[in-house]
Amino acid sequence: MDCNCLPPSNFSGIKNSLRAKSLFALLVTMLVSGNIFSQLIIDTSGLKANFGVDADVYANKLEFGIDTNLTPQLGTDDWFPKSPGTGRGVIDTTGATALRNFLSTTNRAGRNRTFTRNQSVPPNTIVGNYLWIDARYVRDNHTAAEPDSTVFGGTADASSDNPNTWETKIGSTPQKDDFIDVYAHARRDLTNDSLWVFLGASLRDVGGSAYSDYEFFRSTNIVYTPGQPLAGTGTDSGHTAWKFNATGAATTIGDIIISTNYDGGGNNYNAYARIWVHLDSIPGGMPTTLFNNYNALPGIKFKLTGIFNQGLN
Repeated sequence: MDCNCLPPSNFSGIKNSLRAKSLFALLVTMLVSGNIFSQLIIDTSGLKANFGVDADVYANKLEFGIDTNLTPQLGTDDWFPKSPGTGRGVIDTTGATALRNFLSTTNRAGRNRTFTRNQSVPPNTIVGNYLWIDARYVRDNHTAAEPDSTVFGGTADASSDNPNTWETKIGSTPQKDDFIDVYAHARRDLTNDSLWVFLGASLRDVGGSAYSDYEFFRSTNIVYTPGQPLAGTGTDSGHTAWKFNATGAATTIGDIIISTNYDGGGNNYNAYARIWVHLDSIPGGMPTTLFNNYNALPGIKFKLTGIFNQGLN
């Protein structure tokens, strides 16, 4: 994995914007030794660990960039179930009909509801040749006549800021930045022991340029209180920083951010995997020789390709 190297000065949750019906996959192999290998799958549609990476949300159905005449659709998994076929939806849809009917009433206050759904089977359930580790779906408020209940409200709410300084409030946001649906699912392919993480989101509008990021905190003590910054995200400027030994091998696995950019309504798209580190803890020297020296060390499992936000706090 080629990573962009960042100091531990921020993290953002899934924020700002991602083009509607978009989805990408992250392939990660975690070893007992703590090494990490990963690959971003962002440029093609297809089946990854029998999960449809095709910008639709239904099992047993493949669209958008996949040759449906050649691909066996009726056994593929996706976010939600759809008959016929043996493929399954990873999100629990129990009570969905009653919820849909409630949200479609004339009560506007009832329609702009946020809710979550978990995995359709218990965590760490084996389904066929795959271990379904966990899944989560979140329906967010939309901003129209009624405001969204979770809008960033301060001037220090970027992904380059300490998450303990983020401000949230009730407010509005442009439609191209307004998340409606957010998805996450992790599964392990038991055939080759690879771990796949699938991420997706939808927006109210797909025009213009947009940015989003998916952020993975190592801390297990994160607390969010409405109207307050995140707490418990880590002790390194609100993060857990990666640490390395003299050979370049990771001794502590820290926070990771997957950032995405869309330009021109999604016509141009790129994604980056970035890690949080203390720059002075990188073996090999600083600053101009950092990458040449570090990338030549014998113990590295990925290469560093850039520095962002060099201020430490």
